[in-house]
Amino acid sequence: TMENSIYIHRVTVNPSIGKADVILRPGLNIVRAVLIDNEEIVNKQIGSRNSVGKSTFIHLIDYGLGKDSFLSVNKETGRNALKEHELLMEYKIGDNEFTIQRRLIDGENCSLYEGYVIVLRQSFLDKTRAEIG
Repeated sequence: TMENSIYIHRVTVNPSIGKADVILRPGLNIVRAVLIDNEEIVNKQIGSRNSVGKSTFIHLIDYGLGKDSFLSVNKETGRNALKEHELLMEYKIGDNEFTIQRRLIDGENCSLYEGYVIVLRQSFLDKTRAEIG
């Protein structure tokens, strides 16, 4: 029944990394990459759709829904690079809206907010950074 359905509204990483801020629409969403035909890409594969973040995006959703860890322990470089980052994911169950906040590394605990709060959190953080910087 629809009253128990889950709809993921928005997935983002804070502080921002690349294009890791995605708003999904109700219904079917297709995660795909734009074809890259630039010879300067890292793996030198003309026409590649690799390394643009499709799998990472799916891993973020999986992590937001309760997966134990975002990166495995043996990925030390990635773990060091992401230790100050957090996942923010807005979702809806039935008519109830929530936002989950969870550190990407060592995120055993998470915060759950009632309502969609990413915009509110980001404007607060931007204001705080401006005052500090």
